[in-house]
Amino acid sequence: MNILVVGSGGREHAFIATLAKSRFGSMLFAAPGNGGISEYAVCIDVKETDTAGIVKAAVEYSVDIAVIQSPSALAAGVTDELESRGIRAFGPRKNAAVAVSSGTYIRQLFRKYGIPSVTYGSFDNFAEAEAFIGNMKDFPVLLKSDGLSRRFSVVASSKADAVEALRAMASEKHDLSSGSRVTVGVYNEGREFIVPVLTDGKTVVPMPAVLPYKRASGGGDGKITEGMGALCPMPSYTAAIAEKCRTAVFQPTVDALNAEGRTFRGILQFILTSDGDDISAVECAPCIGDPEAETVLPLIDTDLVDVINAVIDGRLQDKDVRFSHRSCVSVVAAAGGYPGEAMTGVGITVDEGFPQDASMHLFHIGTEYRGGKLTVSGGRVISVTSVADNADSAIYRAYQNIPRISFDGMQYRHDVGKYRI
Repeated sequence: MNILVVGSGGREHAFIATLAKSRFGSMLFAAPGNGGISEYAVCIDVKETDTAGIVKAAVEYSVDIAVIQSPSALAAGVTDELESRGIRAFGPRKNAAVAVSSGTYIRQLFRKYGIPSVTYGSFDNFAEAEAFIGNMKDFPVLLKSDGLSRRFSVVASSKADAVEALRAMASEKHDLSSGSRVTVGVYNEGREFIVPVLTDGKTVVPMPAVLPYKRASGGGDGKITEGMGALCPMPSYTAAIAEKCRTAVFQPTVDALNAEGRTFRGILQFILTSDGDDISAVECAPCIGDPEAETVLPLIDTDLVDVINAVIDGRLQDKDVRFSHRSCVSVVAAAGGYPGEAMTGVGITVDEGFPQDASMHLFHIGTEYRGGKLTVSGGRVISVTSVADNADSAIYRAYQNIPRISFDGMQYRHDVGKYRI
């Protein structure tokens, strides 16, 4: 079996590493891949948004299944194009992916179908957005440009900071008078958690809940990033909360997307917030996140190829998808300057003493080989991931081994997994 994974980050590396353990003994390809992925798979020099190039590569390499979990690839309609050529694809079609990625659309969907969600405002007019912020009483607030990009997400701790962030968004290709939108809502830092949900458009199978660490540095300081670490499973995610999420949020959202003609097949990732027994949906993503993938996939006990086939074929209700009861923690090593302008092009050294076993993983997020040397190619560079019988042991081992990676400017949080909800 030939499997192509589309993308170049830690999420794709986690998929490749998990697929490599499949009993099917698949031949693995990645487009475009990265430095770490190249150790498992044949990397094809095609951008993940180049739909024609992806289809051409899939045909050339006789691909049986393509895994598309890259938001930009999904928005480009890679799934649609592959399916039009008879190639099986794991990932939602464009009309579902783009809808889910729109903060405005998904929150309107939540409201229309009575799905519990956070209060928010959505604006394409600067004055209206500023007035909404002026009337807000609870801070901090999250401002987010609509769509697939996570680059324009800002947490503001005061009205003045929120208005300043709004002005910054308006000045960078996000002029609110030019048809773009921004959503504004209360940010429940410390109470948010993430649940990726497998769905074939009918059945939902929640994956383990993840506690994310989004700030660039610990103690609630630093800018919001795409993720500096994660702990799975989230300790306070009880069976009762899980069932409430499934019946009140996950299944109703999938049903609502069906009713809107946007059937979703793949991994629908929910960001939620808890306040006692109350659960509210914050937003969704059309794929599993990063480093969520690096923290969840090492715990899957069912052959991932079987799971993917069940989703594609609409047979998820017949599949017993199992996850380990162990704990997993990922700590992200980021480039100097991140989340601002990152120091790229510097060499990466991995100490020979770094453990090479089933419980320790180095998932590459932003790396590439230049002249035969592994180098930094992005803001977030490597995720050091540890699996152990309990959270404390996983945390200890991750932090024991992250110093065995080094590159100029390297930074990472020192508290991932050490504070929990």
